[in-house]
Amino acid sequence: MGKPKLSICAAELAGMIGEKDIKHLKEFGVSWIELYFTGNVDKNNAKKVKELFDSNKLGVSALNTWTEWYWDESKIKDGSLVKHLQDALSVAKILKTKNMIVYGALGDSEVNNEQEIAEYIKRMEPIAKAAKEENITLVLENDFHIKGRELTRRALTVKKLVKQFNRDNFLINFDPCNFMVAGEEPYPYAYGVIKEYIGYMHIKDATRYVPEKHGEVPLQTDLSGKYACTPAGEGAVNYTGLIKQLLEDGYDGFLSVEPHVRKEIVDETVKKGTNFLGKCGVIS
Repeated sequence: MGKPKLSICAAELAGMIGEKDIKHLKEFGVSWIELYFTGNVDKNNAKKVKELFDSNKLGVSALNTWTEWYWDESKIKDGSLVKHLQDALSVAKILKTKNMIVYGALGDSEVNNEQEIAEYIKRMEPIAKAAKEENITLVLENDFHIKGRELTRRALTVKKLVKQFNRDNFLINFDPCNFMVAGEEPYPYAYGVIKEYIGYMHIKDATRYVPEKHGEVPLQTDLSGKYACTPAGEGAVNYTGLIKQLLEDGYDGFLSVEPHVRKEIVDETVKKGTNFLGKCGVIS
């Protein structure tokens, strides 16, 4: 049985990757970094980023393809979303990562979603096929939506989507905090529903937003309410129980820490998250 691998998300820690960014990322003491397409790396700097990572003994846990591309229906209709994903896949190939994070299953997460699931699969099938040829797995992140228009808000629905997709290189990027924000119990319920389809994980935490307590902070907003992120282990997600279960179940994929907090406390939040996972038995 394997063990989880620790990663950190570079989106809020760095811009387009250069030598200065590498130095900063290495301060966190992890060997795996999740990069964001067009935010940290693109077609123009991918080869240079790969050289920098290799020379500093770092690996790319996943390439994240950004959320907003999927929620803009005009980009779906005019084909620019597909082009975005094709370009991301070419960068993932250069970086030699095995995971590419995708989003955007718009629709009703509760009922009457068969057509929407079929449309999503049709849109993503060519990308999944091309990814398979490069030995890359697409991991669909469960997400929330301010109007509730996201199929992956519910564990049963995202499981149904992945089962119907029926590809061994199309799995779930399990984000426990996103489920909580969407009003779904992350653990034990959601984990129990989707565990056989988990290919990657995001680790962040949050509590219900209280203006008097939190002030002006980045918010995670769903139809169910507003949440403010905290370091992993300091919010409302039962990470202690979940990590214990992951270790017992032999999960050997990535746990990638992301902050989603005010800029001035990003580094502190990531360090607290990695320290917490270390105390839970996750080794970098």
